[in-house]
Amino acid sequence: MVPYGDTVLRYFLARQAIILLIQVLYSMDRTREFLQCVRDTAVASSAVSSSIAKVKSRSAFQEAAGEIARGVHRTTQTLNKLSKLVQRQGLFDDPTQEINALIFRVKQELGELNSKCDSAQQYVDGQKSKRGSA
Repeated sequence: MVPYGDTVLRYFLARQAIILLIQVLYSMDRTREFLQCVRDTAVASSAVSSSIAKVKSRSAFQEAAGEIARGVHRTTQTLNKLSKLVQRQGLFDDPTQEINALIFRVKQELGELNSKCDSAQQYVDGQKSKRGSA
């Protein structure tokens, strides 16, 4: 019967040790761990916000590039109309006014495209200088 009493004693001591461990764990001050978690989350949050800012700046450039591409497409269509009009010129059909209007329109569109390209180039140069100084 001695082995049985020894087992009960071990069980009782193990149970008491577990209860004591649980009490110690529940009464521990975990404020430091909590504050560390808050700091880690803040650092991760700032990293995410900086990557979002990069995406926004890229999308601003992409938007400008898309606008330039649409302008090039529009000018190409105008040039195609002008080309067809010049080829169609006949003896009794004189579309001089139309041709002049299309030429004027192409010049305006090319001027707008040049200014948009200059703006895009300035934006790219500004981004390069920001990265160089950062």
